[in-house]
This record gives sequence, C-alpha cells and structure tokens, in this order.
Amino acid sequence: MRPILAHLPPPVADLLPLVLPGWTGATGPVSGRPDVRAEATPGGFRVEAATLPDGRLDVASPIAAAGTVGGALTAAYVGQTDAWIELHAAAFLRSGRAVVMLGGTGAGKSSLALHLARRGHGLLSDDRVGVGVGAAGVVDCTALGVAVKARLPLPPDLDAAHRGYIGRCTRATYPDVAFLSLPSGAMAPLGGTYPLGALLLLQRQAAAAAAPSLRPANVADVVRNIVEHGLAPSLTAAGLVRQAERLARTLPAHWLHYADGGAAAAWLPDAVDPLLPA
Repeated sequence: MRPILAHLPPPVADLLPLVLPGWTGATGPVSGRPDVRAEATPGGFRVEAATLPDGRLDVASPIAAAGTVGGALTAAYVGQTDAWIELHAAAFLRSGRAVVMLGGTGAGKSSLALHLARRGHGLLSDDRVGVGVGAAGVVDCTALGVAVKARLPLPPDLDAAHRGYIGRCTRATYPDVAFLSLPSGAMAPLGGTYPLGALLLLQRQAAAAAAPSLRPANVADVVRNIVEHGLAPSLTAAGLVRQAERLARTLPAHWLHYADGGAAAAWLPDAVDPLLPA
C-alpha cells in the first residue's frame, strides 16, 4: 500500500487523530498530488477528494471537516485495489472470523458494536470496514482505523452499566456525537485482516419487546445492500455490482431482526456460531 497524502489546515489536521485514531503519519510538505485536500473558507471548510460528490464538500466546522476528510482517506486506502469495497458496516470477531453487520444510518451498527465490545468481543469497526476477495478466493475483512462513536444524546432508557461504559471510554464530545477510546486490545489495528465468516443485514424492529432473530438473506438482497452501503473508488458502477454478486454468492448472509441492541448483543455471538465455516 502506498502512503495516503492529505493537505490539511491546522484546525482539521489537529482533529484527525480523533476521527482516525488507528492512523499514523508524518507531517510536512506534501510531495505529489494529495488524495484529500481541505482549506478554510469564509463559511467554514471545503474538502476536496475524488470520492466526494462533485469532488468536493463544504462543511461548517473543523470537526465536520475532519470527519469528511477521514471518510475520504479510508476510501482512498481501500481504493488502492479493485479487489476491495468499503462497506458502511460494523464488524466484530468471533472464533477468529469477522462478522460484518451492514446497514445505513439509524440501523444501530454503533449501538450493537458497543454492546458487543462491552461484553469482551473484539471490534474491527462500528462504522466502516474494507471487504474483498483475498488469496485462494477467501473473503477477507480489514479494519480501517476508524474511531468508535456514540450518538448523543444517549437514549434515556439506556441501562446504567452501558451508560457508564460509554462514559469511561469517552475521549471527546460534540453536540451530537461522542468519540470513544476502547480498552487496549478491544479494537483491531488499521490493516488488521480476518477471514469474513458471516454477513448480517440489519433490520431494526419497532416493537421494543421483539426478540432478536436471524433469517437467511437471498442473493438479490445481499447485492442490493452491498451496492447501497458500499463504496469502491477503483471500480465502475457495473464493477461494484459484479463484485457484490461475487461476495453475495460466497458468504453466508442473514437478516438480523432486532429491537434492543443490548439484548441482541447478548444473544448474537452464540447465534452466529452455526453460520461460521468450520
């Protein structure tokens, strides 16, 4: 992998380690065309990157700019090979394999991931992972060094133990999000790669008392979700669909129906064991 280059003003560069704590790098003049560029504007900041809509995005605050830069940097990292897709997904480890939980905003990825982490399950991410076909056709999942976050305000009915865990892990807070630093060893490092054991499509239930359940997902559902929640900078739209179809036909995939993240996290690890390859 080549170095990822960024040209950033100090307010944004200073916040980047909060957004991408797994990344390390050197500061100084950028030699060559940067993958990501940010600059101050009268209204805030402009971030430029090939993976952004129209190649640029204007945001109001330094933390919003740092978040946008972080997303562009992980996309540039994944985009170095056409074998990889960046998925808007959380992932945890079970029996040495990654279990990926795929869903859009509001699907509960971060909540599930945090509940699993509190129960001692290692995380690759609560938001974005790289997925691709590795050696011998094995599907791998790689960590992208992204910060774990909790949406604020926390739900008023959140149990005290989990609220306390989030409080102990909180590194910085902003009006709508807390950036967390999990205990040592709880997060896979940037580039940490594991065979992908199962793919779960998240379906949050409205009924609070609904018990979690797993239901097999068909290939069309898996392809649609990968395309909807995936980004592959090095592929055309048709290439992304082909890669999604390849992944959908290779991986065991199920819908995860659940209402409460804590209850689902207590039940899920044992429930996925039969799905994982021997």
